[in-house]
Amino acid sequence: QRMRARFSLSAMVNETTRVGMELSTGGNNPRSRDQTLDGDASAKDITLRQAYVNWKPVDQLGLTAGKMPQPWSRTPVDYFYDSDYMPEGLAVQLDAPAGFYGKGYWLQIDERGGDDDTSVWGGEVGYAGDVFYASLGYQDFEDIEGFNPCYQGNCNGNTVDANGNLVFDYNVTRLRAGAKF
Repeated sequence: QRMRARFSLSAMVNETTRVGMELSTGGNNPRSRDQTLDGDASAKDITLRQAYVNWKPVDQLGLTAGKMPQPWSRTPVDYFYDSDYMPEGLAVQLDAPAGFYGKGYWLQIDERGGDDDTSVWGGEVGYAGDVFYASLGYQDFEDIEGFNPCYQGNCNGNTVDANGNLVFDYNVTRLRAGAKF
């Protein structure tokens, strides 16, 4: 027995600036907004899932900062990121004529104080037409090898050492293409 509830707000501050916020069930799990109905009728957690600002100084350029929707293009079935995952960081998008675009972003994964933080740099170029779409994206995870920034220490099957830390650095290339019917 599970439930899910969301309250989202998106508002224009002025002609170039939009702010967004979302409160949701699901506790602090970054990959689920579902809330299990158990615990002898205990109160259920509501958390901040999004809090961001988007600034578009011109129609073709947008800058986003905060806890935001995913800044990369998603496929109908995306195996790498759960649709509930809302990253934290900075993103820029440039829209060119005729459906072409480019995106770049820096996302904070784990802040460690004295050690280097785990983050990801990424980018994507693509085309989004009325029928066809295609994109090529790349992500470079920084300072992830030798650490475990995964939620509750669960790295979802990625190789970890005896201490539970990730063994490998990750660089992800994503090619996406399709047609809309």
